[in-house]
Amino acid sequence: MRCYGRSGTEKGSTLLTSLVRLASGLKTTHMTLGNLQLVSQYLTILGNLALALHDTCQAREILRSSLTLAKKLYDIPTHIWVLSNLTCMYFF
Repeated sequence: MRCYGRSGTEKGSTLLTSLVRLASGLKTTHMTLGNLQLVSQYLTILGNLALALHDTCQAREILRSSLTLAKKLYDIPTHIWVLSNLTCMYFF
């Protein structure tokens, strides 16, 4: 996916900023609400960002954690979302 009007450095810093904000949101969600389904969804988004930053090792670990939570909660939509991301990571 091309990002028109931004240089690669700007795009990378935007992704890193997003990653930091989502990570702090994940911590707040987990500690304040204790909503594991939302935590699983946050992890999936963080995994997507790690993939966008080409950090496949980190993305794989984050997505595996999200998949574990989705399985435990019987959250089929998140389960499918994580599996499609993992499939993209290995085949594209």
